[in-house]
Amino acid sequence: EAIPMIDSNKIVKRIDFLRGKVANDDLEAGTYGEPIDEREIDAMAIGWNSRYAKNVSSCVYDVSSFIQTDHTWIIHLRKKIAIAFITIELKDQLAASLLNYDNPFVNAFVNRFRTCKLHYVDNTVGSLVQILCEVNSTAYAELEKRNGLLDKLSLHFNEQISKTKFNVISLCLYTFPNSCGMPEIPLNTIVTNSSSKVQFKCISNDYHYENGDDVQEIECLPDSKWSKEVKPCKPKVVCPLKTDQTYRIRNKLMNNETTEEYIYQNSVFVNGSLFAIPSTVEIHRCHDRVVGQRICDDKGKWSGNDTNCEGVPRTAKVKSRKLEGYNERSIQTIVILSVVVVIASLVVILLLTYIICSKCRDE
Repeated sequence: EAIPMIDSNKIVKRIDFLRGKVANDDLEAGTYGEPIDEREIDAMAIGWNSRYAKNVSSCVYDVSSFIQTDHTWIIHLRKKIAIAFITIELKDQLAASLLNYDNPFVNAFVNRFRTCKLHYVDNTVGSLVQILCEVNSTAYAELEKRNGLLDKLSLHFNEQISKTKFNVISLCLYTFPNSCGMPEIPLNTIVTNSSSKVQFKCISNDYHYENGDDVQEIECLPDSKWSKEVKPCKPKVVCPLKTDQTYRIRNKLMNNETTEEYIYQNSVFVNGSLFAIPSTVEIHRCHDRVVGQRICDDKGKWSGNDTNCEGVPRTAKVKSRKLEGYNERSIQTIVILSVVVVIASLVVILLLTYIICSKCRDE
């Protein structure tokens, strides 16, 4: 039984089947040869599918050409749109040799502004092939907005399909609306939003971006992706932190070998990194004793003298030590073996006692 149509929104008009590969330039110019078969999409078509909340699709069903050799599908559309994603559902599982992302059995071409690649193949029940068509660059994204909408696209199935049963259940095309949602907003940032662009500005004059700019802008691309990652605002003036410490806990830099610590009060964190800004106090501790303090000034320099731990006596505080020459795993092994030996000894003693008592009873 034919699948009901949505007449007002049908998108796939016709599919032409041609032997061999159709060059991309010939597709755009319409100079390819005569098809060996063609399929008018009428009652088999389903229009824009409302089940997809964030994208729009058009699917056609049972459109196999049953050609088991190298051939091309030219898919004609009823309206010009931007195609970003394609799915092909096959009745049978693909041969293992066809599951090759570097040398796929199918290639798609939508226009010169996008590159289509095999994205994913689900081969559990039948096969579902997914093809992702991404915009090549931000510049091409602008060109596609003006004149990149297409009214036809091609699918080329190479000679590898002769190794499997090639029966297409459905072909679906997806186009994504120019909406990227709201991007993640870093701390210390003011956001100005327009229809397709978002501008970020550091909330304080004491902060800027890595390249020195006070403002950065991102744009929503036709793929519903932002043009670049939003960078966090970082302090303009910072004092250098100590780099010879082995690890950090919050605002404290420490060295296990020397028991040396640097604590940075009034410091700030940006994306997990510690920054000493003007008014940050550096407290230097050696063996649990404070040996010096410095303050970060508004020029990015520490006021006062740097200190070291030479000549600072160790405290009399008794600290637990690990057994010399053993690591934690070795100690655990020794403890377990000791317990086993004790239990075995008790068993032997009980067994000897039982034997002796048995002899005493016999006598």
